[in-house]
Amino acid sequence: MPRRICFILNLLLLTALTINLHAQSHKPLDHDAYEIWNRINEKAISPDGQWVLFSYGPENGDAHLQVRRTAEETRHEFPRGVSAAFSYDSRHAAFLIKPAKAAVREAKLAETKAEEMPKDSLGILDLASGAVVYAGPVKSYQLPEKAGGYLAYLLEKMPKMPDSTAADSAIAPAPKSSKGDKKQATKQKTKEKPEGTTLVLRDLNGGSETRFQNVLEYRFSKDGRWLVYSASSKDSSADGMFAVETASGTATPLLTGGGDYQQAAFDDAGRQVAFLSNRDA
Repeated sequence: MPRRICFILNLLLLTALTINLHAQSHKPLDHDAYEIWNRINEKAISPDGQWVLFSYGPENGDAHLQVRRTAEETRHEFPRGVSAAFSYDSRHAAFLIKPAKAAVREAKLAETKAEEMPKDSLGILDLASGAVVYAGPVKSYQLPEKAGGYLAYLLEKMPKMPDSTAADSAIAPAPKSSKGDKKQATKQKTKEKPEGTTLVLRDLNGGSETRFQNVLEYRFSKDGRWLVYSASSKDSSADGMFAVETASGTATPLLTGGGDYQQAAFDDAGRQVAFLSNRDA
């Protein structure tokens, strides 16, 4: 029995020495190590199971998107690719391309206006041919949940360019504003009516596009036959909720007139749509 206890103690001592030597031969992990580790941020499998995609990257660095075929070595890589998804028919993959974090950081340090900050772009990959279509700058994109063939994306508002034909002498200095004027301006700014941008409906198989102006929100029906969107303009002339038949690209007004229109939702069959509005019907 004493010999057995002695053997166990010697074994524990040897194990402790081994662990101690092993720990001394490696640099201890700190916060810097975690920042350079790549981690998978998102992943998806195509509905037919033939393709997978995943986006990975360090915590504070740029992401990297990879789309690859499961049965062979075919793969496509996109720097800074995020928010990727397959179309329901497994023929396309769509994704956003974020601006480089270093560029965004520099723009913030330079106190760049919000409308002039680096923006996202959209990538659309044809899985069969490997061809890629790019568009942008974009706010968002959507694919139908239970249908292929269509994609919609909302463009960012383009910054207004200065009028180069105006003479410098015509530019007068802005008058000084009083505290009352500043309060009034702040109040008007908080009540400023949102202005929509351009919505693009793209036929993924044919490549044709249809554009709709002054769009704030949009949504596909599950079967992809319909696309509804709300529109808003500063003078309220374009305000309304509209339904687009994707096959024809024809927009039908559901309700129009000055007001707010939002949160459109289809029933499961895609035959009825409900939405909120503060305009009297």
